Amino acid sequence: MISVQVLIIDAIITGSRSLKEKRAVLNSIKGAISSKFNVSISELGYANKWQRTLLGFAVISSDGKLNSKILEKISDIIHNDGRLEVVNSSIEELG
Repeated sequence: MISVQVLIIDAIITGSRSLKEKRAVLNSIKGAISSKFNVSISELGYANKWQRTLLGFAVISSDGKLNSKILEKISDIIHNDGRLEVVNSSIEELG
């Protein structure tokens, strides 16, 4: 059976004073995560807010437990990144 899971993270980008600084932080985070995990990453909201982001991470495989582990590790990385203050996060299974 196919498992599709998503991680949604709503966060404040601490220390960001411009959209350029925001992009630099997000590109760094997305690069680090994509080098470790085979996931899709997208900014889902707050595109014009320089201190806020809504990030989505999606993973698909035949192993739901593996998907959950991957997304939990990504969530831990984001929560422990000093450049972000997580407001809310959730993992959901689709379909």
